[in-house]
Amino acid sequence: MNLDFAGIHRDLLTGSSTPSGWAFKPANPNRPGSDLYVASHQIFSNHGLCVSLLIRNGLSPERTPISATPLVSLAFSRKVDGAYLLARDTSKIIIPIYLAEAIQLFACLAGEMPTVLFDVVRPGVPQKHLRCGPAADQAYRFPHVPTRWTQTHSRVELM
Repeated sequence: MNLDFAGIHRDLLTGSSTPSGWAFKPANPNRPGSDLYVASHQIFSNHGLCVSLLIRNGLSPERTPISATPLVSLAFSRKVDGAYLLARDTSKIIIPIYLAEAIQLFACLAGEMPTVLFDVVRPGVPQKHLRCGPAADQAYRFPHVPTRWTQTHSRVELM
């Protein structure tokens, strides 16, 4: 899939100054406040995983876009009766990773930052924390992500 990143940046991520503040082109003109999925890819195993690149607008009280933020979204879904529910999964887990968080995650995986902590908040479920770094004892290992601190793996701990 080829994306025109320069065009997306120019059209959706670059605002203009107005007398009342910043103004942006709506990411999803038909549904203000809804995300625009620029690209997504579904990956299947025992659970479905959808990795998406999207743009989210912040809205003024008048529901006009006053900010635009790129993010990566990880959506996990279950397999039920031989089929992945994906969008129909009412208990799917979505973890949005904003650009600033993605930069910190990359720095941690590259060994330039000791630990990164993500909060995973879902309605009706106790808050979870996802921590990446060498301090994450007894953590799941991703064996194909070399870092300076181990040269073999990164650690991710779900608390």
